[in-house]
Amino acid sequence: MSDTDEATLIRLSVPGEVARKLLHYLKQTLQNSCLWDLLCSHSFSKHYMRRGGGGLEDDELLPDGCPGSSGLGGGQGTSSSAGTASSSSVMGSFSKKPKKESPTDYISDTESELPMEESNYSEDLEEKMKVFNNSKVQGKKTALEKLGEVVDIMKKSGSDPVQQLAGIKFITKVLEDEGPQERSTLRTDAVQTIRDKVLKLVVDMLSGQPKENVVSTLRLTRTLMVKYEWRVSFATEGGVKAILSCMQEYPTVPQIQQVALATLMVVTGASKYNLSSMSSCCLPLSESATPMMLGVFASIGSATPEGSKGLLAAIPAAIELMLNTPGCMLSVRNGLLVIIMLISSSKSLAEQLVACDVSTVLKKCLAASRPEKWLAIIALNHISMDHKLEKKELMEELDFKDAELKMLVVSLKEMTANKEVILTLEQLLCDNSSQLEEECNQVTRSRETYQDLVRLMDQHRADRATQLSILRILNKVLDNYQEDLLPWHESIEPCLSSMTTFINDREVVQQLIRFLYRLASLNKDYAVVMCRLGTKEALVKALDKHSVNLLMVTELRDLITDCDKYANLYKKMTTSVLAGCIQMVLGQIEEHRRSHQPINIPFFDVFLHNLCQGSSLELKEDKCWEKVEVSSNHHRANKLTDKNPKTYWESNGCTGSHFINIYMHKGVAIRQLSVLVASEDSSYMPARIVVLGGDDPTNINTELNTVNVPPSANRIVLLENMTRFWSIVQIRIKRCQQGGIDTRVHGFEVLGPKPTFWPVFKEQLCCRTYLFYTTKAHTWCQEILEDKAQLLQLFNKLNSALRHEQMFADRFLPDAEAAEALGRTCWEALITPIVQSITISETQVLSPLSWLLTEYLDNAESARRCKSRAAIFNSRVRRLTHLLVHVDTSRVNTEELKPPIKCNGKEGKNKDAAAVSSSSSNFVKPKGKNISSIAGIALCWQGVVQRQVKKFLDSTCSLPDFVERYRNMYLHLKNAMEELFGQQTAFVLALRHGFSAALLQLSILTAMHMSERFAQYIDMMIQESGVDSGNVETLNQLQQFLEPMLFLSGLELANTFEHCYRYYLGDRLLGQSKVWLETAVIMQIGTCFPNRFPQQMLKNLSESEELQQEFHLYRLQQLDKTLQDVNEEMMDDQSSEPDEESEVKVLVLSPRCWAVSSPCYLDNSSRYFPKQLSTYLAEFTDFYSNSQCMYNLTHSKPRRLQWTWLGHAELHYGSCTLYVSTLQMYILLQFNHQPDVSVEALQQATGLSPTVLAHALSPLTAEKGILTTDSPDNNLVNGVLRLNIKALSQSLENHSYCYLLPKQTYLNVDEDAACSLERKRNFIYCLVIQIMKAEKEMNIDNLVFRVRPCSLMCDQWR
Repeated sequence: MSDTDEATLIRLSVPGEVARKLLHYLKQTLQNSCLWDLLCSHSFSKHYMRRGGGGLEDDELLPDGCPGSSGLGGGQGTSSSAGTASSSSVMGSFSKKPKKESPTDYISDTESELPMEESNYSEDLEEKMKVFNNSKVQGKKTALEKLGEVVDIMKKSGSDPVQQLAGIKFITKVLEDEGPQERSTLRTDAVQTIRDKVLKLVVDMLSGQPKENVVSTLRLTRTLMVKYEWRVSFATEGGVKAILSCMQEYPTVPQIQQVALATLMVVTGASKYNLSSMSSCCLPLSESATPMMLGVFASIGSATPEGSKGLLAAIPAAIELMLNTPGCMLSVRNGLLVIIMLISSSKSLAEQLVACDVSTVLKKCLAASRPEKWLAIIALNHISMDHKLEKKELMEELDFKDAELKMLVVSLKEMTANKEVILTLEQLLCDNSSQLEEECNQVTRSRETYQDLVRLMDQHRADRATQLSILRILNKVLDNYQEDLLPWHESIEPCLSSMTTFINDREVVQQLIRFLYRLASLNKDYAVVMCRLGTKEALVKALDKHSVNLLMVTELRDLITDCDKYANLYKKMTTSVLAGCIQMVLGQIEEHRRSHQPINIPFFDVFLHNLCQGSSLELKEDKCWEKVEVSSNHHRANKLTDKNPKTYWESNGCTGSHFINIYMHKGVAIRQLSVLVASEDSSYMPARIVVLGGDDPTNINTELNTVNVPPSANRIVLLENMTRFWSIVQIRIKRCQQGGIDTRVHGFEVLGPKPTFWPVFKEQLCCRTYLFYTTKAHTWCQEILEDKAQLLQLFNKLNSALRHEQMFADRFLPDAEAAEALGRTCWEALITPIVQSITISETQVLSPLSWLLTEYLDNAESARRCKSRAAIFNSRVRRLTHLLVHVDTSRVNTEELKPPIKCNGKEGKNKDAAAVSSSSSNFVKPKGKNISSIAGIALCWQGVVQRQVKKFLDSTCSLPDFVERYRNMYLHLKNAMEELFGQQTAFVLALRHGFSAALLQLSILTAMHMSERFAQYIDMMIQESGVDSGNVETLNQLQQFLEPMLFLSGLELANTFEHCYRYYLGDRLLGQSKVWLETAVIMQIGTCFPNRFPQQMLKNLSESEELQQEFHLYRLQQLDKTLQDVNEEMMDDQSSEPDEESEVKVLVLSPRCWAVSSPCYLDNSSRYFPKQLSTYLAEFTDFYSNSQCMYNLTHSKPRRLQWTWLGHAELHYGSCTLYVSTLQMYILLQFNHQPDVSVEALQQATGLSPTVLAHALSPLTAEKGILTTDSPDNNLVNGVLRLNIKALSQSLENHSYCYLLPKQTYLNVDEDAACSLERKRNFIYCLVIQIMKAEKEMNIDNLVFRVRPCSLMCDQWR
């Protein structure tokens, strides 16, 4: 074996039991720096946690007779524990006295927290699992995405139990294979969506399923809760209730009860109550999540009907079943931990569990092994002592002292550990007559207990009794001092903070000096630490306050003074060593980049992990600021910093003039700024505080935040997570409670970033990274300029470099700030110069990227064939563009940043919009305008689009199907844009600008022809989709064409398009067009109408509807006035049959927006229409004139009505209905008086041109029309018109509806008119240039007045 190389050893396979014991041994012996990697590894989770590794004892690691089997380190071991023990456990390592253990005092190595699972699946199950192992699932990058895909497949697969079980097994396998340290790159909303889907599936699978499915679902639930922090969401979605329900559904199935108890222990976070260890995978709930979890259990218990035990009874029942099942003591422990968690935090839950006979089950646990017995005693103590729910005699019979001590130790871990816990622990530890000597020694040697005490000392620094109690405990621990057993240096800083707080209290100061002196005397290393933390200054302050009444202060000061030289030496050596290590690390990283050889330096990752913590550690209080100034009562300013909440600074001045100026140390960005106030100050308490920032005392005017203080507040957070350094931060009290004038502030607290070597390392790392990859980028750019085909290889090169840096960051840079800094620097160094090189061409030749995109567009058709040369080419182009636009490299220039300007209103905390990170790197980069890489690529894409569109317009503008081709060309470019760049706004705008630029290059004549054809195409599509036979496909084609029409907005071309469009729109609206469709189209392309004529036309229609309703009411009023004097006799004389009145609808149209030519106007409507219709129109004219006189302003001219031949009508000929225009109606009504009508007579009567009249007669005289003419060749200019009796008879038999409106006539852009318009335009341009050359400067209105007469003279001359 000694000759075996490392690779062969890695490939060796070992039995699972050996792997479990080896992992347990490593867990007990590894140092903390390596222990975390072990606990988070996939192998530890798979071979240790799932195989019951937590139940191993050190005695089981080595067989009897092996060297070292008598004990490690002179009999050092760990207490018997069923949880996951660690070197940093609650009780720590202690010396055990040899004693005989009964078989029930330990848990066998075959016992596991979960029942063993079969590793081999049935053939049917294996076949079902293949459904989920498809390419769609495997194509997902993260386990979360795979989970979401599998859940979707399970929902579609139905309710087959075997298929559902296969899905659960597959999800569990995915989670196990992925490992516990997966780095998620999903957005928060995507993670929440997947979480909700998975949790809903799990909750549904826990009810109404076979036993095997329930067991597997419970296992999956536990795995999910360990891997992801979904516990509160799971509980609120009904997960806890579902677990309790399945436990009640299968009360006699040990496997279900065992897995359910383990899952509940993870969900509730009850592992913090474990006396033996703190499991690394079962973290306790957060402070905010615990009440929510308790609320879920309380709601389940309160929903129990009176007289029944309810769902909570399933937990005691499961514990009792596990007690009677061999090898399930770990499950008993899990159940007891859940019970303790519930009853220790809620009296109502304790009452509900007592009603479920939990006391009986707990008494049975007293006969179990020692750990379970302790937990049962703690639970009974909570029931009897805390909640008074059991008789006290029971607890007096039990030996509770040792359990009480352990319970107090566990209570120290809670963030809200109160004063009573600390005082009680002091009594037990410092009582010399106590019979718990060995247990006390265990506690005093526990590293975690010591660290909890140090934390609580800083947390309760304002409580005198608590400080003295903790000091006595620390002195007791110091009595059993062992070198390197406990990190005593961690207690020095809290002691100095406490000394500053209680500087006026001689007893507290004396105890602190005594403790520090003992510590410095035991080891001079601690004296060096004291010297560096400023202990000498604190002792000088203590001497000033208490003179010579303090003992040992002189000795401690001399001891620290002697260590001054060592402290300075230590500082210099540390700086030199770290500087050398940093240079060595940077050299190794650069060599790793160059050679791609693995880094095999020991502790390299540990060093980088500690070095790259950045500013995540906090610097407290006076380390952040230099001095404090106040607006008044300067002699009381020290009360703000004495850390005594009972003292305060009181101002003296007028309202709003009180302020506190905090001068910050250079470069310290505030992590948190808060002030202490007191509600008992009444009107002296601040009510509104404004925080300002500035660079000098005369320029403090940048508002950072405004806070309204509630009357019950004690501590107010003013600033959080500032990213910019401010030299001076001013706290200004603008208003006090109850209208008070002066104010009181009891103190302030500042947290800032702790100064580390991270800024130095970051600057050097980013500088070297930038230089390395910039050189590479320029080399690649040179290759591309020489050969454009090399651009296709760019993706592989970039991907290889970025993947290399990503793997390095994943392994060596766990800190997010460090990984982000490295990633951004690498990206900027590579992408920015490459994008600049491939998108810009200094010659007329296309840039490399433009060439590549043009080739992509040309290959679009042939690329549809898989594995063709074009398909491979386009695939490489897509991968490259996806990579280039993945991240925007634009960055704010920190040198140009100015303090933010005060904004109106409140926009939340820290209006530091122009802030930058205080730890940002300042290494040298090329100066110049910092253009975004995406902006450069978008500009290149815009040029490609412009060339493609111009080429298309030049070649197809005169073709008959030009508009269809234009639509297809737009869809082609749009699809290509989405394939290459997605739907990013920059590229959508580039597509639009490319089209607009190409359209601007058209000549005037071509542009006019194109605008007319666009309007004509939209008219035809609307007419096709508007009729009853119109289909969805026509609407889709119309929708697709309207998208590129938006490119006309803002162009001069839009005026011509609007002119044509409103002409056709008017004909449609006066015909049978559907207004909803017209409205939808105009809303979509409304920006293409600069004068908004189509919108005004639709508005005219709606206004006409309102005017018609008003006219109807007006006629009713006139009728009422006429009939009010009519008596009953006259009513009887009237005819019983009323006169039939035709329905008339008047459209009042504005000539400004409706294209109405002068021949269409009617001089006198009574000459052409029947008396009844003419009377109606005359009444409407009077109504409209009166309304105009009533509502118009005095200085405005009233509008008048001018009737036109526009409009339409319905004529009835027997049972046949004729739908005609107004002019056609007039023609047909002539046949009511005469059988023959001459065309010449019609022309003379109406005054219309022959063309207009012929256009109206053409549908009437067509084949099978209702009129005939005797004119040869059907010439409608002259001749006589007669009714076609045969056609009308057929219509009468069919009761048909004849649509006889004239067909739409399209405008024809006259070439001569266009040329004249172009000449006029050129003349005006020359005129403007001539005037401006003479005047140099002129108002725009004056210029218009100068140009207009000249243009009119030009028209007259022509």
